[in-house]
Amino acid sequence: MMFVCFLLCILSASGKKQDQWEKWLDEIRPIITNSELSVFKTLQTEEDKRRFLKLFWQTRDPTSQTPANEYMVEYYTRRRYAENRLEGANSDRGKIYVLLGEPLEKRSYIGHEDILDCELWIYKGEGRPGLSPIMYLIFFRPNNLGRYKLFYPGHNTPLDILSPNYRRGALSTYQAYRMLKSNFPELAAATLSIIPETGDLMLIGSSTSSTHMIAQIFKLPEREVEKSYLRNFLLLLRES
Repeated sequence: MMFVCFLLCILSASGKKQDQWEKWLDEIRPIITNSELSVFKTLQTEEDKRRFLKLFWQTRDPTSQTPANEYMVEYYTRRRYAENRLEGANSDRGKIYVLLGEPLEKRSYIGHEDILDCELWIYKGEGRPGLSPIMYLIFFRPNNLGRYKLFYPGHNTPLDILSPNYRRGALSTYQAYRMLKSNFPELAAATLSIIPETGDLMLIGSSTSSTHMIAQIFKLPEREVEKSYLRNFLLLLRES
């Protein structure tokens, strides 16, 4: 609650209120639901927008009886980490970190001659709706240039992880997988599926359940928020 008040004070004190609201929307874009965004865009007054902001965080507060909103504190802590350490909150690594937090384990594969710079993040689903109990996510730098990209098993193949020297040859995806497996078995398995031990070598290069599971990660905000508060909020607006 204290942090909510702090945010409201900043927004109220600003001479450029519209810019501040756009900045806030950008900050919470990973977690705002489509319904919430639609409602917010209909709001005309500063008072209604401040009321919306307050309820937005209240509905996510796991311990409403305490002064602090642990969800909001954790969210902004993750955002700061992503901005400072992960190429920004809107990068592929940043988006996953903001939604899922610190991985159970991170494994770095940097500086190897045979493969691109990449990282393997291991997560527990922790009972969150739609997620597998264990998930392996790969981030890699295409051609070792630019930002890390999320690896989509089925769309991406083991060839995408090998260094450009190998990919310029006549190596097949199966040969690429075997090469990876001989030196980096866990990384190789994660190129087949983000769900351990469910990858199928015969499905390399085709659509798999991994694409669906990754989609479930990005849909978490839609499934984890109680939407009834929006109906109550709109009723209050009509009555005021």
